[in-house]
Amino acid sequence: MGTDYQVFIAVCIIASFGITINFFGLLAHIYVPVLLKHPGSLLFMHIFCQCVYMTHWFFLFPSKFENIPVDTCKKIAIYATIFFYASWIYILALCVEIYIILRFKAYSSSKIRIICYNISAFLFGACIMIIYYLLDSLGISEVGSCFVKIHTNGEILDGSLNFFLLGLLILSYYLVRKQLGCCFGPAFHKLSKVVLTMCVTIFISRITAITIYIQRGDSDHIAAYTIILGSSTCIIWGTSAAISRCFNQKVMSKIKECFQRKEKTEDLLLLDRSMESEEIMKSILSFAIDKEADDIADYIENLGHKILAQILVLLTIRFKDDNITTQNLNDVLRNPKRHVSLKYPESRFMTLSQELKMPFIIKIYCPDISLYEYHPEIFQCIKDSTDFTKDLILESLLSHTNLKALISINNGGGRSDSFFYMSANQKIVIKTITAEERISFMKFLPKYSKRIVEHPESKLVRILGLFQAQPHNQDFIIMENVIPNKNSCLIYDLKGSTVDRHVGGIDSENPPIGIVLKDVNFNRWGHSIKVQDPSEVIKHIVDDMKLLKKQKLMDYSILLGIYENPNELTRYFISNTHSICIIDFFQRYGMKKSLERFWKRYILRKTKGISAISSVRYFKRIVKYLKTIFEQTSNNEDARE
Repeated sequence: MGTDYQVFIAVCIIASFGITINFFGLLAHIYVPVLLKHPGSLLFMHIFCQCVYMTHWFFLFPSKFENIPVDTCKKIAIYATIFFYASWIYILALCVEIYIILRFKAYSSSKIRIICYNISAFLFGACIMIIYYLLDSLGISEVGSCFVKIHTNGEILDGSLNFFLLGLLILSYYLVRKQLGCCFGPAFHKLSKVVLTMCVTIFISRITAITIYIQRGDSDHIAAYTIILGSSTCIIWGTSAAISRCFNQKVMSKIKECFQRKEKTEDLLLLDRSMESEEIMKSILSFAIDKEADDIADYIENLGHKILAQILVLLTIRFKDDNITTQNLNDVLRNPKRHVSLKYPESRFMTLSQELKMPFIIKIYCPDISLYEYHPEIFQCIKDSTDFTKDLILESLLSHTNLKALISINNGGGRSDSFFYMSANQKIVIKTITAEERISFMKFLPKYSKRIVEHPESKLVRILGLFQAQPHNQDFIIMENVIPNKNSCLIYDLKGSTVDRHVGGIDSENPPIGIVLKDVNFNRWGHSIKVQDPSEVIKHIVDDMKLLKKQKLMDYSILLGIYENPNELTRYFISNTHSICIIDFFQRYGMKKSLERFWKRYILRKTKGISAISSVRYFKRIVKYLKTIFEQTSNNEDARE
């Protein structure tokens, strides 16, 4: 009996140690809420499930652990099984979520996926528990705990299932690493250690269980060393994530702050130019490139910033080394060059770093980094027709002022998960697009380029380049900024519909400047667009839209800017105060959109609010709306009403 008590005390100490670590891991998330940022919440739930699961080790009864009442042991095994397998799903979900974000740039739909992960975790745990219950496999385990009973089919299923889940974890982790290539930061080094530690410890735990299974034969006796070894290996793998959270750099920094006196440093307000530049590099770029990005949530949140930093560097090198000669557009279209792969050596990054005095550029480099440029000769013809010179583009890329603009970048910019970057000189916009949008635009490119080159009056936005940044497989475009100085004008994104076309929380009759509003806001504003010759303006826009209709494109927008005193007039101005442009013409009405419409119309029985409509119907709707918002004025000035 003394030996039994010693075993019980030893297991309780081990379990207490594991639960304490997990408890502190949970406290770390509460103490430093930034750790709960997506996808950190998945790690939090994994730790919580492990914490609950480990409590079942306290139910090893001294001298009677082999004779625990069946009902009592089953009840303990029920919750232990559910939380054990739920913790598996959460750590798998973490790797899957990281892969989804890196591969598909799906930021805006993360909340829906989080709900799915939570439901899946406990549903999976409950389903496995029910299977074990029906197989009468809940009871005393091979290590003396109330879990999966020895000498049952459930024991074999549990071992097989754990090896299967281990394989999935290794596979998902491999896919994340492959997606990142060499461009992964300290956050992924830490994730690597956590996941690999889990893999090793769960493997040891399973091998231990198999060894015990073979050695015990038909015996029901559970040796003391079996209980100690089994509990130790299980608890070690269950505390890996919690340990990483407890020693997270942000947690340690917060703790240190409690023991250090905060000192005010007014000298920071007097930084000279060189110090300011260094501070920009540290505060804006280091989180994605240097050691400060020690947490996976930080890395994911700022992934867009890192990609944009890479894009700015790659584009700067590309345009500095520009050697594309001007050609006739018709000649280029007869024999177009589809794409060019631009891979630069480390020395080129070093040279640029020294030239611009930006040390972070060297850290951008990795062997996998490269730039794909699609149809460079066609876009050169477009740039020539718009007077966009190489120097003007370079001026819009790498500068300290432009890098400051990275602060305001939002990863989840809209339905398509795209984000925007506007240069400080207000000349260009860099917008990320999906692979589907890239393919759609490439089909439209020949007709698009002819339209804007041969018809300068066209109101289609001028797109100056189509690229893909590796290793992130991030597609993006460079386009002309159609709303310069947006903080001095009213902005409306119009689609000719009232369904989900309202920005709430504002006074539509006295709209704020600088915020993109929608159709319902414009209608409530109660004003029209006054120009000298509405019919001519409408004709140009309708001609553009006819081309979009012919190419089966839909869901594009009319971007309207209304100024009081614009600093400069661009090609998109139709009067002294009104600017208008057609944007976002990347959605093609194909099989996918047809099926979406069929599902909503005939399966869900929706009669209104279906956004997926044919290009012909979309054209008719937006043209009809367009003709209602213009009004003729008798003079050249159409003041803002």
